[in-house]
Amino acid sequence: MTKKKIAIIGSEGQMGKWFSKYFLEKGFEVIAYDSEKETANKLVTKAKSLVGAILNVDYVILAIPVKRTPETIRLIAKEMKRDSYLIDISSLKLKTVSALSKIPDKVSPICIHPMFGPGTKKLKGQNIISIPIRDAKKELLTAKSLFPDATFVSIDAAEHDKKMAMVLGMTHLVNLSLANILSKEENFTLVEKMAGTTFKAQKILTAGIMTESAELLDQSPVFSLELFYRPIECPHERPPFPGVDVQSVLTTCLKAIEGYRCSANLPAVFS
Repeated sequence: MTKKKIAIIGSEGQMGKWFSKYFLEKGFEVIAYDSEKETANKLVTKAKSLVGAILNVDYVILAIPVKRTPETIRLIAKEMKRDSYLIDISSLKLKTVSALSKIPDKVSPICIHPMFGPGTKKLKGQNIISIPIRDAKKELLTAKSLFPDATFVSIDAAEHDKKMAMVLGMTHLVNLSLANILSKEENFTLVEKMAGTTFKAQKILTAGIMTESAELLDQSPVFSLELFYRPIECPHERPPFPGVDVQSVLTTCLKAIEGYRCSANLPAVFS
């Protein structure tokens, strides 16, 4: 029986490595390509170019930064073979969905958002969000066939991005901001001695965020927070966080991310 072929674009990123391992274990032939790093996995077929990776495969997974995803979709979709599937896993969907909706009919789009990280060992109990593009039923069935142990939730792109602002954006904002503040604390040992149960629990969550790579943090939908603050069209509608200055929130987030990348104190604080 001929193995199904799947190309992982961004194979050396954290999620790219996870998908490579997952599909190897599922019996796929994995073709790997990464524009920034040499592919280290000896069990995959290493492609020399982006187009070379996707020409004759059954599935293509884009495990690349969200800002590069729409353009990559436009570049490769026309080169893919008939009856193949182009799978996007990015954390923000509006621009991606627009690009996927314009790909040639010979290629089927699959738009999903895995709600788990590269440390995940088993898919059972893990959520994957499915965003319909053309044929919602077919796309969902295909995604479920690839990830049969996961739990699927279907939602449109606009609602997805709004919910991600809360599910991922707000949580990353809070934890990165706390990390930034703590990195400037001169006597963190004393802070820990004085800490109560709430602070201790929050520190564990923040430490978890700090183990994520800059690559993953770059893709966190912190900047979709502005979706919470759309102009109110109806008089009876109220913003979910009245009185919050969105510009101040986003500025705080930027400072937090910069603190994460630049502060030499962080490893000691969260060791």
